[in-house]
Amino acid sequence: MTLQHRYRAYGLTIASDLDLPEMTPVDTDFAEASPADVTITVCEAARAAHQATAMPVKAYAGFYQTPDGPAMWAGETAHYLVRGGKTIDVTLLPGADSATVRLFLLGSCMGMIFHQRGQLVLHGAAIRRGDAISVFVGDSGAGKSTLAAHLGRHGFAVLSDDTLPLSPRADGQYQAWPGSSMFKLWRASLDGLGEGTEDLPSVGARQDKYYYRNPATAPDQPLPLREVIALEKGDVDAPPKLIREDGLKALSIIADNAYRPEFASLLDQQDAHFKRCAAVSGTVAAYRLIRPWDPARMGETIALLEDHWAC
Repeated sequence: MTLQHRYRAYGLTIASDLDLPEMTPVDTDFAEASPADVTITVCEAARAAHQATAMPVKAYAGFYQTPDGPAMWAGETAHYLVRGGKTIDVTLLPGADSATVRLFLLGSCMGMIFHQRGQLVLHGAAIRRGDAISVFVGDSGAGKSTLAAHLGRHGFAVLSDDTLPLSPRADGQYQAWPGSSMFKLWRASLDGLGEGTEDLPSVGARQDKYYYRNPATAPDQPLPLREVIALEKGDVDAPPKLIREDGLKALSIIADNAYRPEFASLLDQQDAHFKRCAAVSGTVAAYRLIRPWDPARMGETIALLEDHWAC
């Protein structure tokens, strides 16, 4: 079966029945030379898996285990079935909003793909800094994407928004590839960038959040991860500050900001997941960035980071 669309993201070639404007399409010659690593197929398999599973034994972050693999039922939107780190089956429900379908598909479902492939995924927004990567992590709403978008305006190439899957290198370091070519930004964040929302696609139904194309996108090649920076809200009148953390505090920054760690429990990979967190924490620098959340003071945070990277 030949799927209609082909994309590159996270170092993977993705073949899809669905149009995915959030990802970077590949030309015909590349598609023919590169077999798909992940296929996204619209079919009845996901609905069938849901109907055949009367009582989920375990359920985490929307996913439950079926005999065919982890499955998710996203309300009135779609059923999803993720198999073997290679296949996502989607059963669309009548009247489903296409943006909402893609929101679950490219978020939770791709996150499950990476967990099945044995990768640690950080919940963060990453930029290219020279020949390496810095990733901003933190709770939802901490401003990861907003900060990365502002850095994109300052000429830093952006690798990802929301998820950053990591893979080990031969030298013991960890590396990542560019992911989505889009940010998901709230209206207030776009206002801070001086951008309107009139011509921007919405992120799913009933959300005041929009897709915004990365100002500067990194080339399709892997780069080593050098630092993880956890964002925290500081006093409104205090200047931003960067604090280096080591040991258990560094490990906590990694473990606390892994994407959907519940998926490791669903897959019975808790021990392997912890070992990945520990391995990554031993190879990167970990920081806490405490800063005011006043959009008018974003320049102070940018200046602090540029000074830090110049050292």
